Amino acid sequence: MEDKEAQAEELVRQGIEYQERQSFKEALWSFSRALEVMPGFPLALLRRGHLLLTAGKTTDAIHDFTAAIDRDPTDERGYSYRGLAFQRAGDDENAVADFTSAISLKPDAVTYQCRGWSLSRLAQHTKAMADMQAAIVLKPENVQFYLDRAAVADAAGESEEAIADLTHAVEMEPENIKALEARGLLYMEGANFNMAERDFTKITELNAKYADAYYLRGENFFKQTMYDDAETDFTLAISLKPDFRYFYEARARAYDQLQQPQLAAADRARAEKLPHPVNLA
Repeated sequence: MEDKEAQAEELVRQGIEYQERQSFKEALWSFSRALEVMPGFPLALLRRGHLLLTAGKTTDAIHDFTAAIDRDPTDERGYSYRGLAFQRAGDDENAVADFTSAISLKPDAVTYQCRGWSLSRLAQHTKAMADMQAAIVLKPENVQFYLDRAAVADAAGESEEAIADLTHAVEMEPENIKALEARGLLYMEGANFNMAERDFTKITELNAKYADAYYLRGENFFKQTMYDDAETDFTLAISLKPDFRYFYEARARAYDQLQQPQLAAADRARAEKLPHPVNLA
């Protein structure tokens, strides 16, 4: 029995090395072989499940994590990994249940963060904010937790709290483009156009090739009826990201206001030939 366990452990070790080298087929073989040598070996189930989850095979991953939990219900990783799998499958209720089980065994900042996201999607905003706060308490040096709490606050309609968190994130990392962009958007939505322009301009100074910053600053100008400035920024965005239809649609709106119908029509025609993106990222 000890020989089989040692052999299974060695196969898992090899699988981890393969995975680190992005040799996923070999890693999957190693983890599966470990389970042939020692059926139900929890570590092999966890590692294979994690690999399957990374590959987008959520159902198979949940199967492995469930088997690992059945073998060793005291290991919080089985619950936290399965919670991630449920979360990716859009099953936030089961995700919350698993994250809660993991936290009861071993409180962890990332697990609180993950549960907070699921709670937010379930519109349980107060609990979601509490979880993001718990993550921050455990790891106050992690700027991502402030970004996440800001996003949860924004979803709850608490824009001032969101801006406060984003401001803290910017103070921690003055060159954090995600924080600057998110704060600029909130300022723009709140008609605080000067502050929004400051954030978007700062991004262009940090990364002159970041097309979305010019687009967003253009929208900020457009909302102030500064159509010439808006057209200039939309054109800059297009020069950096010429296959993004939203930029052409935005410039067409600016051309409408500038009484240039032919240019507006040309931009709309170009936009129609381009795909609809999922988001601005």
